[in-house]
Amino acid sequence: MEQIKKEALKYLEMQIRYCKFELVEQLAKKRARLMVRALLTLIVLVLVFFLGLTLALYLSEILGSLYKGFGVVSLLFALFTIIGFIIRKPMINFFFKDYLDKNIPS
Repeated sequence: MEQIKKEALKYLEMQIRYCKFELVEQLAKKRARLMVRALLTLIVLVLVFFLGLTLALYLSEILGSLYKGFGVVSLLFALFTIIGFIIRKPMINFFFKDYLDKNIPS
C-alpha cells in the first residue's frame, strides 16, 4: 500500500512538472508572437509615416504650398481614422470569430 502511495505522489509530481513545462512553452510561443507583431507594427507605422511625408511633399509641389500639401495628407489620414472608427466593431467581431474558429475545438 505504501508503494502505491509513493507511485501516486510521484505521478502527481510529474504531472505538475509537465503542466509547468507546457505553460512555459505556451508563454514562450505567445511572447515570440507578440514580439514579432510589435516589430511588424513598428515597421508599418514608420512606413506609413514616410509615405505620408513623401505624399505631402509631392502634393506641396503640385499645389504650390507646403501648407496645402500637408493639409491634404492630414485630411486623408483623418478620413482613414474616421472610417476605421466606423468599421472597428465589425472588424473586431470578424477577427474574434476567426480566432475562436481556429482555437476552440468543436
